[in-house]
Amino acid sequence: MLSLPAGAYDENFERGSLTFPFDYHYINKHHPRFIMPFHYHIDHELIRILKGGLSITLNERHYYLKEGDYLFISDGVVHGGHPDSINDVYECVVFNLSKIFDTTKPNTIDLKRLITHQIQPKEIFYKEKSTGLSYFIDSFFDIVKTRNDENSLLAQGLLLTILGNIFHLKEFTTKEDEIASRYLKYLNKTNVLFRYIFDNYDKDIALEDMAATVNLNPKYFCKFFKELTGKRPMDYLNAFRIECAAVKLQSPTENINQIAYTCGFKDPAYFTKMFKRYKNLSPREFRQLNLEQKD
Repeated sequence: MLSLPAGAYDENFERGSLTFPFDYHYINKHHPRFIMPFHYHIDHELIRILKGGLSITLNERHYYLKEGDYLFISDGVVHGGHPDSINDVYECVVFNLSKIFDTTKPNTIDLKRLITHQIQPKEIFYKEKSTGLSYFIDSFFDIVKTRNDENSLLAQGLLLTILGNIFHLKEFTTKEDEIASRYLKYLNKTNVLFRYIFDNYDKDIALEDMAATVNLNPKYFCKFFKELTGKRPMDYLNAFRIECAAVKLQSPTENINQIAYTCGFKDPAYFTKMFKRYKNLSPREFRQLNLEQKD
């Protein structure tokens, strides 16, 4: 049976080595994080699906990736998810752009805009629709998986080519594209907001606590949050708690009531009610369905 790592977490450690600054993972049913618990890190990440499918959540955004698709995850974004079946395979490369490239030079202005979150690269790339990028991304993965210091410069060059093509093909959005201009000065704090929710979702979180992370009063924060996510803050919090519970329910051994408590629900009956609202199944039915699919 699959085991689920205990709890969600903030990954904060050196990626790769000084001479090969890329952290590569081949993830199949034998990997301890085959089921991806919610986490965040100060690094960027590329994911490639080799077999099957992967359901994944990035902050408030939900994606489904299938074989051949890629996902670009920016630094500080809370993410987690689960494969469709026990036979699925995907791989990840994690890297810190600030440590790989010197953005103090005038010719790296676009990289600096990316690192400082002035722009947001497109997150999901479907292989059949991304022919201009797929060759370079596939080549990047093939080089990085060697973990060979002699290939470090080639890996860095391919990463720069991928990012250059993202800019050239305009596969990105700016802050102005995302939300009304009156909220622009708060947007760079949104990752802090979602990380706060992630770090505290198992506790009692008040609306005032969330508003304080972006220095807004609660009334104005509700309008900001609704425009950003399409949800009211407490609705999003409950939905996030349910997503965390859904990941934990992939493990057949953890007690359902205990999952409710560790995901911030003090009343198991209320947890079941909320789970049905968001997933159209009870927690027990959801677990059973997923176990049958994996079998």
